[in-house]
Amino acid sequence: MATDPIHGWHAYLAAPAREALDALLADHVVFQSPAVHTPQEGNAVTMKYLIAATEVLGVPSFRYLGEWRRERSAVLEFECTLDGSIQVNGVDMIE
Repeated sequence: MATDPIHGWHAYLAAPAREALDALLADHVVFQSPAVHTPQEGNAVTMKYLIAATEVLGVPSFRYLGEWRRERSAVLEFECTLDGSIQVNGVDMIE
């Protein structure tokens, strides 16, 4: 039976560990973000972006509001508050 990558993602966020994130990512993963103007290709660079995002957004207020899944993809809506007053809303789109 295949491992559910979304379950793995939630487990990683609950207890961030580099090894757990590495196990979730394909060798030729492509990371795309509106904050980065070009797609970032490869496991190593994608891990750097995701670890940085986890460090910045992984505050106690971080929570997922909704989750929509298809056979090969998912959209996870989240929110958090940074520095007590900066409200961040976004989505993680995973394929």
